[in-house]
Amino acid sequence: MTSAFEPPYIPALPTDAVALFDLDHTLLEGDCGQLWVEYLADRGLVGAGTLRAQLHDYYRDYRAGCFDILAYTRFQLGILEQLGADQAVRIRELWWHESLAPRLRPAACRVLEAHRARGHRVVLATATHRFLVEPVAAALAVDDLIATETWPDTGTGTGTGTGTGTGEHNFLGQAAFAHGKLERARVLCASAGLRLEASAFYSDSHNDLPLLAAVGHAFAVNPDERLAEQARAADWHILDWRMESVAQMP
Repeated sequence: MTSAFEPPYIPALPTDAVALFDLDHTLLEGDCGQLWVEYLADRGLVGAGTLRAQLHDYYRDYRAGCFDILAYTRFQLGILEQLGADQAVRIRELWWHESLAPRLRPAACRVLEAHRARGHRVVLATATHRFLVEPVAAALAVDDLIATETWPDTGTGTGTGTGTGTGEHNFLGQAAFAHGKLERARVLCASAGLRLEASAFYSDSHNDLPLLAAVGHAFAVNPDERLAEQARAADWHILDWRMESVAQMP
C-alpha cells in the first residue's frame, strides 16, 4: 500500500478526461449518511433509537451486497421532512462544520488538489443524496457533482417537497449507486465531450466496481475485502488515506 504521507502519484490524464472521487470512506473518514443520522440523534433532533436501528439494518444490507439505495434515500428524505426544510438547512451548516469538515482526509485532499493543479476536471461521485453532500462539493470546489437526486423540491435543495401528499419521491435519473453511478458518469462525460475510459476514479467500495472497471486509471482507497481482491487481480493502485486521529473526533 502507498503511504498517505508519500507524495501522491497522479496519473497523466488527457484534456478530455476527468478525475472522479467517491466520498464515503474515500475523501471522507466515515460515511456521510451515517454521520448525519448520528449527529441528529445525539442532539435529540430525531428519534434516536428507531433511526439508529434502521440505519444499522441498511448498513448490514450494504455489507452483505443487498443494499436498496432507493429505500435508503427515502429513509434519509423522511428525516428531512421531519425536520422541515428551513431547520434542515440550518442544521446541515452546523453539521458540516462540526462533523464533516474535520473528517475530510488530508491525503485525499492533496490528491484532489494535485489533479486540479494539473488542469484536470474534478468530479465528486457519491450515492448519497445531493442535499447532504452539497457542502462537501462546495468546500472542495469540484467541477461537477454526481449524487442521488429527487424531485419535486421545496425550493431549498432538500428534495423533500412531494407536492402530492403521498410521501413518494421521484428520482432524477438513476440513483448514483453501483451501475447507476457508472451510468451517471457516462451521461456527464457524453454531455461534456469527455472520455470516461481515459479518466481516473478513486473509491473504497466493491459497489463501485462497475465505474472502476470503466476508467483508465482505477484507484482502490483503503478498499473493502472484495475490492482489494479485484484491485490486486487487475493490478490497480491501492492507496492508504486513513486519518489516524479520527478516534478523537466528536
